[in-house]
Amino acid sequence: MLNIVTKITLSTILVFSLIACKKTEVPQKVASVSLGEITFTSNTARVEINITDDGNASIMEAGIYFKSTAGAINGGTRITTTPNKGKFFIELTGLKKATNYFLVGYVANTIGTTYTQEISFNTSPELPTISNQNVNLEDPITANYNYNISDNGGAALSARGICWNTTGSPTISDNKKVDTILTGSVSNRIFDLKPNTKYFFRMFATNSVGTVYTSEISYTTNKLNSCFPNPLILNSNVSEIEIQNDGKILIGGSFSEINRKEHTSLVRINKDGTIDNTFNFLLDNSIYDRNIYDLKLQGDKIILLIKSVSSSQFSIIRLNSNGSIDKTFYTGLPSSGYTVNNIEILPNGKIIIVGGLTVYNGLAVKGIVCLNSDGTVDSNFNTGTGFDIRPNQVLALPTGKIIIGGSFSTYNGRPVSNLIRLNADGSIDETFISNITNNTVGSISYNSSINKIYINYFSSASFGNFVRLNLDGSQDNTFAAGSLSPNSGNSKAISNIVYQQDGKIIVHGSYVAYNGIGFTNNLVRLNSDGKIDNTFDIGKGFSNNFTPSGTYTSPFALKILDDKSVLFGGSFGSYDGGTVKFLTKLNESFTTCGN
Repeated sequence: MLNIVTKITLSTILVFSLIACKKTEVPQKVASVSLGEITFTSNTARVEINITDDGNASIMEAGIYFKSTAGAINGGTRITTTPNKGKFFIELTGLKKATNYFLVGYVANTIGTTYTQEISFNTSPELPTISNQNVNLEDPITANYNYNISDNGGAALSARGICWNTTGSPTISDNKKVDTILTGSVSNRIFDLKPNTKYFFRMFATNSVGTVYTSEISYTTNKLNSCFPNPLILNSNVSEIEIQNDGKILIGGSFSEINRKEHTSLVRINKDGTIDNTFNFLLDNSIYDRNIYDLKLQGDKIILLIKSVSSSQFSIIRLNSNGSIDKTFYTGLPSSGYTVNNIEILPNGKIIIVGGLTVYNGLAVKGIVCLNSDGTVDSNFNTGTGFDIRPNQVLALPTGKIIIGGSFSTYNGRPVSNLIRLNADGSIDETFISNITNNTVGSISYNSSINKIYINYFSSASFGNFVRLNLDGSQDNTFAAGSLSPNSGNSKAISNIVYQQDGKIIVHGSYVAYNGIGFTNNLVRLNSDGKIDNTFDIGKGFSNNFTPSGTYTSPFALKILDDKSVLFGGSFGSYDGGTVKFLTKLNESFTTCGN
């Protein structure tokens, strides 16, 4: 019995032992893989891959496919590795900034390949790139600049421009000018700089990443050779200057900008040189050109000579004291195609016009017309048949009598010299007798402090080309007559004669010498007796160094101000080596203040 039990037990043990020794079979499958965190910059990315299950088979390969369009498996770049089960990382380099990339992870074992779902990410943008930056000074208040946005950094610009200060390393928190064009190259200007000041400039560009600046450029603006504490910069010629009784100054010419801001060609300035903003002159430039051809004061009114754009016909208009057009004034239309040479205001407010006039507002005239103060033709001013040759100069005396000069030989049918004096009714003043005959009178000026008349004329007579006359027309022999040598082909040698309070006389025109002595910029100063003032020195004088360049560098207009200083207007760009722009104020000694 015992033996039987023992046999059964041993058999059972043997069976269980055989079962225990047999190996368990585990099925194989494809591996499992997922994508984890992706970190990236503008041109790199770090991709986390996690093989969560090797499928009980050997891992042959794992990696990613990526490209910048969807469907990375099809034609995308493949990066492979042979990792073990678990997490690993793949580094992507050489990516493009601000670009959308599509990405698929995969793992391959001996059973097959498994892919993740396709995901996408965007690389980061960068700061913009600025190139070809440059700054140069146009004048003491203006700088030109240019630069190029060669790369926007992969993000649209929100702003670009130039910033500046006077301390260094300027930022957009300082002075700045924002350009409206947000791509490519820009050339522009900045205004309102201060003369004789060191500035630091940097170009900037801003996108979603931030703001980038160029390297710093520095310049010191030039001095302005003007004694105005607030000098003006104009962009074209000054031809007319008139001083009002309150000391304010009217400036007219062909300019269209003041301090680089658009402006009409007539401005009124205060004594300190600042613009008088109570004066607003507007002219329709589709009808009239920009130029002011003559400017005269009629009490608190302003008489202007302007010209039509379409017909080149002159017109005479009147402004109120605030610059508005006075609609109560009868606008004058001289003969179409003919020149108005001169306008003069009589003490009673009437207006004398001389030139190549044959018709004025439909009425026949001959070289001269007198208007009432309201612009209507004065029918009581009788000139008869007028002048045989047009007069070119007119001077109103305080007495109301009128001196006329030119190259004429008859007036109202009577033989006359080229210099006559008329009464207020247009008749010849027989008490005025001049011995200037067979000459052309180029200019006439009256010195009220000594009651004398100065005449410039052209001839080879022994008494010269610049003389002083008494009120009766006779020559004042106490004044040394001067001989002028005009520029070739110029028929009007003297354009300005002004009298300083010390009795000295400033003579300006298009001549090259006075009594055989050459002078800078056609300016000479005479003592009260007519002899040259050898103490007069304007250094290098006026020069024309602006753009566009010109050939005439003399001033066109000059006035003596109440403080004895001298105001010059013209086509010049510098005075005595220092910058000025078409208008400057000098000391009585013709020295500059160097603002």
